[in-house]
Amino acid sequence: MADLPQISADLPVVIPAVAEKTYPDLYITDLVLRTNATDLSDATVLTVFYPYNYATKESLVGPEYRQEISISNLWTEAARALMVASVMGQLVAMVGLMRQEQSLVVQIAAAEEGADTSALASQLAAVRTSLGIVS
Repeated sequence: MADLPQISADLPVVIPAVAEKTYPDLYITDLVLRTNATDLSDATVLTVFYPYNYATKESLVGPEYRQEISISNLWTEAARALMVASVMGQLVAMVGLMRQEQSLVVQIAAAEEGADTSALASQLAAVRTSLGIVS
């Protein structure tokens, strides 16, 4: 192909240089706990990370930046490492309390107008205290 003649612009377009960015940290985007419904003796945790800069709150997302770790035999790891056992216990307790909180909120909202919901409200307050929610 022959070179075409050059046409000069009246005002050239200048794109400023982009400063280098550093992402020294990782940001968790997915944290999935999987168990087999018929065999609860094993569980796996899949965690997906992306580069992140905690100071600037910037993340770098894209399939080429995805990092993941899969930890299988979670119950074996919990027996081996006290921290894993503690975190798993706290996670299960938190899920149970959050489920209870949602159920109580739904029951209070569904109560007929004028109905006494003080017992439900008391239970809800106790659950929220257990969750560390300050009202």
